[in-house]
Amino acid sequence: MVNNFSSVGLFDFDEYEEIVSLLTKNLKKDESDIRSTLFWEAIETGTTVRAAVEDFGLTPHVYDEKMRRFYETTDAFVFELIVVHMRDACKEIDRRVVESVNEFSKGNRVLCLGDGIGTDSLRFAKAGFDVTYFEFEGPSSDVAQRRFARTETEGRIESIHELKNIPHERYDVVINREVLEHVPDPPGVIEDIWHYLDEEGLAVVTESFSRVEDRFPTHLASNQKYAGKTDRLFVEEGFILLDSYPGDSPLVFRKTEKTNSTRY
Repeated sequence: MVNNFSSVGLFDFDEYEEIVSLLTKNLKKDESDIRSTLFWEAIETGTTVRAAVEDFGLTPHVYDEKMRRFYETTDAFVFELIVVHMRDACKEIDRRVVESVNEFSKGNRVLCLGDGIGTDSLRFAKAGFDVTYFEFEGPSSDVAQRRFARTETEGRIESIHELKNIPHERYDVVINREVLEHVPDPPGVIEDIWHYLDEEGLAVVTESFSRVEDRFPTHLASNQKYAGKTDRLFVEEGFILLDSYPGDSPLVFRKTEKTNSTRY
């Protein structure tokens, strides 16, 4: 079981200065730049990514080869995630994710799919779960590895950086938070989640399909049509809806046979 209240947010840091120190060393930037970027990101979420998108010359809300390269190289998401994970709203969703896993999971093998700087992976590893962290290689995954090392959990977390290396029918839980709005084929990702899960496995999901806004330029306009339809997408791919928290954050699904018509 995970303690719902002690393991939320950036629980592995005792004070803000530890965060600044880790980012300064890992991103190889001046401490003053780290502090300034965190400050402006705290004023308005999305500031760092929006500026990086402009500098990179991306077309906002459109996935193409240039955006793919952006994901591989930018450290902007590190700052966004650090700040978001300190906000009370995110901590509440952390509690709900923990609660849903404690209530519905039938095992302890967890895949954190698209886990960015590694917060969910770290949380469940510290609680004794068998965790697989997935994120593409880049600054975010580098920060995650540094966090795993400093908390001595790297031996309890398997890290995978290529989708083809994620095993099928292995996991009791897949946690997928704020990923689907970024990908060019959400139904395809949902189908993959079905394959990653073992029989009657659990999917815990949040998304922001509707938030195609100036401050979130990597949320894809092509996915806006899925807003309010996430439960339908998962049911169509072979899931049963178990629970829906306020604001659908998260939605909780159980894998079933695709021939099971009672899921509708």
